Amino acid sequence: MVEAFPKVMEGILVYIANMPKNKVFKSYNGSLQATAQQVAAPTVKVHTPKVKNSSGQSRPHISRNSANKVGGRYAPGSDMAELYTRLSDQKVHSISDLFKGLSSNNPNDRLRYLIKHGNRSGNWKIIQSGNTIQMTIP
Repeated sequence: MVEAFPKVMEGILVYIANMPKNKVFKSYNGSLQATAQQVAAPTVKVHTPKVKNSSGQSRPHISRNSANKVGGRYAPGSDMAELYTRLSDQKVHSISDLFKGLSSNNPNDRLRYLIKHGNRSGNWKIIQSGNTIQMTIP
């Protein structure tokens, strides 16, 4: 690692030497100072990878205010919360009855996300058979 240090420093110096001076540094009385854009540069958001649980599935996304959410995940009054509430009784429902009164243009998408969230979290499983559907909670 010590042998590589001079090469790294040389690369940094070559990079700095080839940078346009008017955009990076402003000279005041012979001294170099950073521009206001450099000082006020936006911070970089670091992506944190999802952590897998012991079963190999990702942890469910739980917001900070999950206590107010239906099923710990869905905003009250949303189509997702309504679908979850209707299915959480673990009874068999017809899809047409399940979709009645939902405001979504495509309730099949909402149902697909509900199935996906259950599969990822492992907190519930939705079984669809023909025109009927049922949620099971382990």
